[in-house]
Amino acid sequence: MFKDTAILALLGLSLHATAQANCLNSYIADASSYTCCHSQPSGAGMVQGEFFHYKCDHYAMPHYGSPLRAYTVQDCAKHCQADNKCIAATFVSGHGTCYLTRELYFKTSQHRNDMLGYIFVERAAELH
Repeated sequence: MFKDTAILALLGLSLHATAQANCLNSYIADASSYTCCHSQPSGAGMVQGEFFHYKCDHYAMPHYGSPLRAYTVQDCAKHCQADNKCIAATFVSGHGTCYLTRELYFKTSQHRNDMLGYIFVERAAELH
């Protein structure tokens, strides 16, 4: 009986943590923009000790280099961290790709909540 109660309590904590997760601090297997942007379309978080801001339905322009494979927004932020010239990136969840940029310029997607799922992510000095 005690074991069942403990499992239910842990499940409740897990569901509460998931409900408060955003695109940068959740590790949702389905990394689509709908999944992580539905309740919090913009926000901030830390990825490997560095602050990032994100904004759903936005993308950075112009990008440089070839698109990189990314399965989550965190993957895309890590690609940006690995390139010392990168200041922002765009995660395209529908394609599982990440585009890096050296200029801080972003646009709003013409098709909000579309299947491509653009998420703009930028390096930040601190969380806001």
